[in-house]
Amino acid sequence: DQTEDAAATDLLRGTIGDIGKQLKEKGALQPFDPNLGKGVREKIVLPSGRTKPRGGGGRGGGTQASKNDRELAVLLGEAFVYEYFRIKLPAFDEMAWRSCNRNAYGIEGVGDDSLGFDFSYRDNENRLTGRQDSPLCYIEVKSSSGDGSEPFPMTVNEWEKARYCHQTTDSVYIILRVSHVGDEPKISDVIIDPFGLYGA
Repeated sequence: DQTEDAAATDLLRGTIGDIGKQLKEKGALQPFDPNLGKGVREKIVLPSGRTKPRGGGGRGGGTQASKNDRELAVLLGEAFVYEYFRIKLPAFDEMAWRSCNRNAYGIEGVGDDSLGFDFSYRDNENRLTGRQDSPLCYIEVKSSSGDGSEPFPMTVNEWEKARYCHQTTDSVYIILRVSHVGDEPKISDVIIDPFGLYGA
């Protein structure tokens, strides 16, 4: 219910801001589903006419207002994941957040949007992946104001990082779908090893 400028200022306060407190509260109320993302998935099929991921990540085009809405949705999705995993996963902290949105949420340190992922986390207790080898997880957040069932774009950097993780034994690429980011954010889907699903 805030204006765009007021929301941006509030988000800079991070966990202690009004939005941050609400994200933390909503995350605390949601149980951690150990089976989310571990079911059998069908092979990934690209939309017709597409042969590879886009380089722009779907952020171009449209009006300035729609661009601002998309950027806010991306930030809210990442902030929700940050607050949720800080509660649900051991040793998940601000060091895990690697994208530039960490700065928009008031966390110091330089973020980098060219990495191809938003968070990195060593799954030492095997709670996120279900694997027993404590893999390094590279987590990309895909946010939606809807139910999260619609297709989403991936940048070249994201796809290349997913390929790299698929070809190594110590890391795994994970896409988290966060739905209803504007009112009732929740993790609605977890896609583990998308490159492997594409090549299946």
